[in-house]
Amino acid sequence: MTNYKIRISAKTEDYNKSVADIFGCAFVFAAGTYVAKSIVIGLGAPQLELFAALLIYIGWFLILGRFLLENYSILPRIILVEVLFWGILYVSIYMFPETETIFNEYIMFLRRVALVFIPCGVICARCTDFEGIFIRARKYAYFGSILIAVSFSVGGMASIDYQSLGLYVTPFFLILYVDFLRNKTVLTTLLLVVDSVFALAGGRQSFIILLLGAVIIYLFENRKKPMKIVVALIVALIIILFFSLMLEPLLKGLIVLVNAMGLDDYMLSMLANGELLSTSTRYVIYESSVHIIQTNGHHLSGLFGSIYKIRAMYSWIAYPHNIIYDFLIDFGTILGGSLLLLILYKFVRQIIGGDPERRLVLIFLADIAIVRLMVSSNYLIEGPFYILLIMLFSGNRMTKKFKVKGRID
Repeated sequence: MTNYKIRISAKTEDYNKSVADIFGCAFVFAAGTYVAKSIVIGLGAPQLELFAALLIYIGWFLILGRFLLENYSILPRIILVEVLFWGILYVSIYMFPETETIFNEYIMFLRRVALVFIPCGVICARCTDFEGIFIRARKYAYFGSILIAVSFSVGGMASIDYQSLGLYVTPFFLILYVDFLRNKTVLTTLLLVVDSVFALAGGRQSFIILLLGAVIIYLFENRKKPMKIVVALIVALIIILFFSLMLEPLLKGLIVLVNAMGLDDYMLSMLANGELLSTSTRYVIYESSVHIIQTNGHHLSGLFGSIYKIRAMYSWIAYPHNIIYDFLIDFGTILGGSLLLLILYKFVRQIIGGDPERRLVLIFLADIAIVRLMVSSNYLIEGPFYILLIMLFSGNRMTKKFKVKGRID
């Protein structure tokens, strides 16, 4: 006879549920500090820019502070990672002083990483049950999407470049997309449409991240329903065929709509002109990066070394626009290549086993972080990349661990 009782610690359960607040709020913070400023600019009160951004900071620290008061045992871990983060940065500057100017240029982004994304990553890494995280984070996606819509309605979008707009809205879209696949509420559906329009106006980066993320999430959510996947692929082929025949009039109509809304038609115009995947400028950037890698070999250049060296060749290039080149230049071919393979190994290993909801979180983070870093930005300033990295290297791969109490006969 079996007589046993499964008991889950109430404190652990509360911790797991509260993780969604930190997770969702981190993305609201990333977008909110800029969008809030655009709203007051649109309202004709640019003198309130700093105050608007301060409100977002206060909101973040209130939520984080409440979480830490209830879960103070996580604080030493956060402090340890923060010390490692800043320590590694300053040691790198000491060893490679030429990169200090780049460090100073990006100090604002590094502070944001330290204040928001490192605490978020450490907190998420200690979560043992991600069940329902996207549903609980939905309210933050609602808030972020509505905040962007308000900025648009008051004419504040002129102060936000099209690329940033698309990147801000993409995490909200994907969180709501997961909710849509599971619940299909009216508000979620409406905001998905609104977010899609903003993402289309945001350029090819946000378009690719959004589209790729939506497809992968759909396939993951229906991984145990092969017939549904087959039907989806057939429908996708029909849609592709339809768009290939009707692409020109559809794009012209969308450009008129986007222009009427006062949004940028950059990405749609590139599609219409067949330039979406144009790489003329990128070719120069990537060719220069490869030249630096061949010259450097296995020698380290230090953190931000890739930016420093490529600007030494061409001052108009901001960075190599590819995380692989960044690593191979910063850390050298041997160490950089090994680190990239290690990250890939950890990701693949954790994505094929463990709690499905945690795996979905990793897919979400990889889409908005790694996909972006393959075509733009720098890994040192991308907040979601730190959440992903911390979860891969210090998280609980197998979640939902229960204590079994009783006897089994």
